[in-house]
Amino acid sequence: PFFFIVAVFHGYFAQLVRTERKEKAVVRKKLNIARQLRRYSDSLAATLNRTQLLTLLTEQIGDLLGAEFTTIVSRGRRTTIAENPYSRLRIPIESYIEPLEKLIVERDLIPLELEVKPSVLDSTAISIPGTPWLQFGKFTFLPLTGAIESDLYLVISGTFDAELLEYSRVLLQSAAMAL
Repeated sequence: PFFFIVAVFHGYFAQLVRTERKEKAVVRKKLNIARQLRRYSDSLAATLNRTQLLTLLTEQIGDLLGAEFTTIVSRGRRTTIAENPYSRLRIPIESYIEPLEKLIVERDLIPLELEVKPSVLDSTAISIPGTPWLQFGKFTFLPLTGAIESDLYLVISGTFDAELLEYSRVLLQSAAMAL
């Protein structure tokens, strides 16, 4: 019986240690993301050139999300304004401008209303209410100004964690203030 009790306690403590390690890894990951966001926001605030700011934004969001492709497109001019030079793919504008226009015209909006997730920094929700996002196949579209009628849209290609997409919206908010 003594060895049985020791074995049960050993199993319990081993499980407890595994759980604590997992929790520490999650906290470490969130802290790294918070550091990245702070560094990215600082660099966006220090940039005065609009083209450089938009290119930097595509690089940073592409890096944060691990996106295959990031670009900023003007709906009015139907041109690419800035593109991530480090994107793994090159996608012609025709592949995503038509679906974007169709989604906007149809108003087939999917508001990013994630459950409230506590921030590592201040224990409040990170969500920026009212900023819509549109999705078509592998493309995700985020308006730079936060309004659906925006001329400039960030186009991202890939599969993303919803929480990371939420963090990218924080970067968009910083960029919108810098513009």
